This record gives sequence, structure tokens and C-alpha cells, in this order.
Amino acid sequence: MREFRWSYVNPLSVLKDVLTHLWLVALCAAIAWMGTQIALENVYRPEYTSSATFFITPKDSTSQGYASINAGNQMAGVLGNIFKSQILANKAAEAMGRLELPARVDARVVDYTNLLRLSATGPTPEAAFQTVRAIMDNHAQVSDYVATNVVAEVLEDAVVPVAPSNHIPLRSSQRLAALLGAALAVAIILLLSVLRDTVKTEEGIRQLIDAPHYGTLPFESKNKTLRTKLRRTNKALIITNPLTSFQYTQGIKRISTKLEYAASLRGQKVFLVSSAGENEGKSSMAANLALDLASRSQKVLLIDADLRRPAQYKLFDIPRGTHLEFADVLLDRATLSQALYTHQESGLHMLLNRQSYAQSAELVTSPQMMRLLQQARGMMDYIIVDSAPVVLASDTEALASLCDTALLVVRQDYAYVYTINDTIDKLAENTQLLGSVFNAARTLSTPAGITSRRYGSYYTKA
Repeated sequence: MREFRWSYVNPLSVLKDVLTHLWLVALCAAIAWMGTQIALENVYRPEYTSSATFFITPKDSTSQGYASINAGNQMAGVLGNIFKSQILANKAAEAMGRLELPARVDARVVDYTNLLRLSATGPTPEAAFQTVRAIMDNHAQVSDYVATNVVAEVLEDAVVPVAPSNHIPLRSSQRLAALLGAALAVAIILLLSVLRDTVKTEEGIRQLIDAPHYGTLPFESKNKTLRTKLRRTNKALIITNPLTSFQYTQGIKRISTKLEYAASLRGQKVFLVSSAGENEGKSSMAANLALDLASRSQKVLLIDADLRRPAQYKLFDIPRGTHLEFADVLLDRATLSQALYTHQESGLHMLLNRQSYAQSAELVTSPQMMRLLQQARGMMDYIIVDSAPVVLASDTEALASLCDTALLVVRQDYAYVYTINDTIDKLAENTQLLGSVFNAARTLSTPAGITSRRYGSYYTKA
């Protein structure tokens, strides 16, 4: 098990987990609330207490003040023991016509006084009251033989209790239980969030992932306006969109600059962009890298090689009927020049699909694919290949062998570390891996901190 470090924990990811699972917190609080009521209704047994207070004095006492109180205190203790004795309990029960008393008897001396408090606690008000009365009416049968020099005067007579003596406040107990239930749920969510083996920080991607950290892209909402947020239309994340943030655009530019430098240094042209799983942002990454390179007066070809779930036509909002299927070239139904689509606004060349192809693995490894890439190398400066996720299909591993190098997109707090590293191993067996891009990163750093790195540092790591 790897060593835990707080530098791998992102407070925003933890907060997101808590907010995402607020329903679970509310559910635990509700369960605790209802469970407390059910438990109290089934476990709680009300008890009633009736009591009487005696004033104890020595018979024929000539003492005054403290001496009299002290003597009464000692005699009250003796009389209290008599009240609690089994002998008196038997006589009182016999007087009530019972085998035993229906309530528990207790007698306590009030500290530093000569007052004795007799009480009986039972399941009903009547049982408690009748028990106290039976003790009061029959104690002389025992006390007259044991404590002959005691006078016990009733200071406060017994009454029938009207409320349980062990009352538990239901509402306050439920509120406390709900609070504890919610706190427990939050604690579990926090623990699972912190211990979840995903990449949450830049420090995490540097230390946990078996590939160089190639760059970081900040989280960018696809819905920029209130209308799109309410409708959840999920607009494409494209750097040519004027609503795309400066931080995200600069992040793309830094990565494409590194890629451009690596290409010039090593003579590479074909770049595979992939991810371990779905929804990590690989298609947006591939599209934006291609757009930025095309904006530098380069001839760039973007190939949507995810034949199972093509996405590039959606990102660029390409109308139907404006292009042939990229798969038509692989099936010898069209030539490269016939299937090539040129994006008018950017000058980016594309090979697109709209349909899903079950035989994708055979198509991307076919001789036609090899010829296509060879032909495209002579026509283009850069070729960006958007592939299927590595974990979900074997297409990408085979396709990687046809590419010069690969970039792996790692979304923050998404895929497990072992899955990402397994993906890296599979890609590294077939091509050179440039590194990993930390995508959709939410951090506590300021935007200035995100963009303050110098380009020179990237050239040295390309």
C-alpha cells in the first residue's frame, strides 16, 4: 500500500464529494431521526415515582439546635434502612394482598438534615403511590421494635404521580440522533474521499503516475451562460469559442508548444491522444491541440479514430452531409482526399465519423490505415489522432503502434491510479509516451499562479 501524503489531497475535491453526497447525509440524518423514535417506542418503558418526606426527631429529646439535628440525622439513617428492608416489604405486600410489592422502594436521608425521603418507583402511577402508602402504614410493625426512640412525622405526604420520572425528551433526542447521523455520514464521505486512490493534485500526478507530467488544464465549465446552465446543453469546449477562459486557452497553448518542440526535436508527426476511461476529456484535448497548431500556420490533420463513439463532429458542430465517413477510407469505399473535411474557420483538416463501427479494432489496424497515415505524413505537418479509451477497447493499443508518440489525458479525481498506470504500460509497449496531461483540475491557487510558468521550463522537459 502506497504512503499517504496530504499533498495528494485536494480540498475542493473533498468538498465536491460532500456536496455531491448531501442526499446521503440527509438520508442518514432521517434514518437516525426515525430510528430514535422507533427505538424509544419499543425500548422505553415509563416509570412513575411517588414519594413522601419524614421529619425525624429523637423521642423525649432535650437536645437543641445542631445536636438535635445530628441525632435526628443518625436516626433517619436507621429508619431509612428499615424502610428498605425485606421484612417491611413483605409485611407491606401482605397488607396490599400481594406476594411482593409492585414498585421498588428507596429511602434516602437529605444531607446534613434530619429529613428522610421515602420513594417508590413502579410501572404505573397507582403502583408507586400504593407502595409508598403501604410502607408508611406498616413501618411501625418493624420500626417500633428496632428504633424505639424515633419519632417520624410526615412533612410531605405521598401523591399519585402524573408524569413519568424517567421521561426522555423525544424531540431533543431525535435532533441529537439526526445530528450524529449526519456527522457520521460526513465523516465517512471525508474518509473515503481522502483515501480514494485517484489523482487529485499536481503533486499526485507527478508522484503516483508512471509518466512525465506534461501539463495541466484547469477545470472549464461547458455551460457559460445562465440559459445553457439551466438547460445543461454542454456546449463543446473549444478554444476558438470566445467564452472559453484565458487560463484554459493558455494551458492548451503551453502543451501544444511543448508538442511542437518535441516534434521538431525528434521528427515526430503523428500524435495519439487517449485516456484510461471515458469522459476524461481526450476528445476536447485532441481538438484543441489541433486547433492551436493550425492557428500557427501549420497543416494539421485531426483524425477521429474512436470508431465506437465518435465525438469530433459534435465538438465542431459539423452539419450532416458535408463529409464522408473516415471509415469509408478504411473500407476502400473512398479515398483520403474524398473523405478529408476542412474546417473553414480554422483551416483544420479532419477525418470524421458519425456512425459507430463494431469492427473498429480490425479497421484501425488494417493495411488501409497504415497507408492512410503514410499518405497523410507527406501531406501534413502534424497529425492528431483521437483514439478510444484504452480500458474499454483494444483498438488504442494497436493504433498506438502506428503513431510516433502518445499523450495520456488524466482527469482529476476520476480514474484509479492503478488503472492509469496499467494504461501507461500498455501504451508504452507500442509507442513512445510523451507524458500525461492533468485535465479539469480544480485547485485553490489563483489564476495567475496557473499561468505564471515560463515556456522555457517546458522546452527542457519536452
